[in-house]
Amino acid sequence: MNDLNDILENVIDKNLKTCNILEIGTGEGKNSTVILNKFCKENFSSYKLISYEGEKSHYIRAKNFWNKNPNVTIINEYFSNKSDINDLVVKNIPDFIKDYNETGDRIKNKYIKLSNTNTNYFTNINFVPDIIFIDSSRFMHIAIINLCHQILKEKKDTLIIMEEDYFVNNQYGELDIIEKHFNLKNVIKYSKGSWQWPFVSFIIDSKK
Repeated sequence: MNDLNDILENVIDKNLKTCNILEIGTGEGKNSTVILNKFCKENFSSYKLISYEGEKSHYIRAKNFWNKNPNVTIINEYFSNKSDINDLVVKNIPDFIKDYNETGDRIKNKYIKLSNTNTNYFTNINFVPDIIFIDSSRFMHIAIINLCHQILKEKKDTLIIMEEDYFVNNQYGELDIIEKHFNLKNVIKYSKGSWQWPFVSFIIDSKK
């Protein structure tokens, strides 16, 4: 059980009649969004899939791809609080990126620039997700988890499935950063399959 569809088959309660899925990191909408939509269509009588994509060019392609599906909504916002880019993302980028064999300065500067220039940060969401799938840029995960924690205060059992983008020498680096700031439960680390990166799943218990 390594890849997204396998994980969904094993962790989602198919006795549910409806399912709300929040995806963070649509890309062009032709990969994980397709898998999530297919799974929902095959297993639930009704469902809603809301997917966030911050990059405008990716968003336009994804929106055009999904515009005839009433169950799928693509939103052009970075799923993050603006302040968390500097306060959480930049501050948690390692001083040395092992697999890039370089210091963290280039990536830190990328996110500092994003914080200074970007205007389309998260505004609101009109549903409570049962499942959250995160496939974002490297090191953005901690800001995303912080926002997930804020929107999930009324729902404590939402399962998060996350692509582990900083997997080096069998170390789950994104997860390590998150666990510095949050208490998690039901953590499962999946081995790498055909996907570019392995996955992890968990439920947010509380903030440290």
